[in-house]
Amino acid sequence: MKAVLLPPTTTAILVALLVLLSGCGSYTPASLSGDVRFDNVPVAEGGIRLFPLQGTKGHGAAVTIADGRYAFPLESRLAPGSYRVEIHALQKTGKKIEDLDEFTGKVKGMIEESTPLIPRRYNIESMLEVTLEP
Repeated sequence: MKAVLLPPTTTAILVALLVLLSGCGSYTPASLSGDVRFDNVPVAEGGIRLFPLQGTKGHGAAVTIADGRYAFPLESRLAPGSYRVEIHALQKTGKKIEDLDEFTGKVKGMIEESTPLIPRRYNIESMLEVTLEP
């Protein structure tokens, strides 16, 4: 048997193609939708993020919450499997604070202050999980 050496460029292209194809399993995407309430009140606006857990192929996704509702449509291409869930929303305090330019630090004006509505245990420290099926 005779060994064939490929030029480095061809080898790099083949390796990249194999890596891409190995992650592109065929699956029927899942969808998810529902209501979001905090203290039994619909969350006016915010966001939900899904992070795939070990064993779930594919990627995570994020959608907005509007008027207490959210939807991850089939176009989100969520693979069936288990995901960690984060829920984020802010509430206005009624106070005005300085709006600082992020580059210069100069005051641009006044804006309404917002604080997190949803506790950390439902977002950055979330242990919430959901399992999606096709």
